[in-house]
Amino acid sequence: MDGKPLSQGTVNFFPSEGNKDLKNNPSAMIKADGTYDLQTSGKPGAPLGTYKVVVTSTVPPGRDPASMDAMKNAVPIDPSFTKENTTPLSVQVVDSPAAGAYDLKVKAP
Repeated sequence: MDGKPLSQGTVNFFPSEGNKDLKNNPSAMIKADGTYDLQTSGKPGAPLGTYKVVVTSTVPPGRDPASMDAMKNAVPIDPSFTKENTTPLSVQVVDSPAAGAYDLKVKAP
């Protein structure tokens, strides 16, 4: 965020082309170092295709905040990044991505 790693939150990939029939969207918790490991239906990674990307730093809906101690001190993110219909982030998941291809740049409000 603003050039520094976001140390907590979630990343959700929403299919924008080709994978509209996915039953579960690829998602991940953001680690303390700012990295994330996507999973889709319990398997590592994401199917090939284009995705809109939503980033939040709060407890996701339906999750127990008490079980997510690291997220109690959420960092505010510009609200446009937190919704599928307003996020400016998109990525193309490919077989052999370039280094940093899935680095996400978000802004503070």
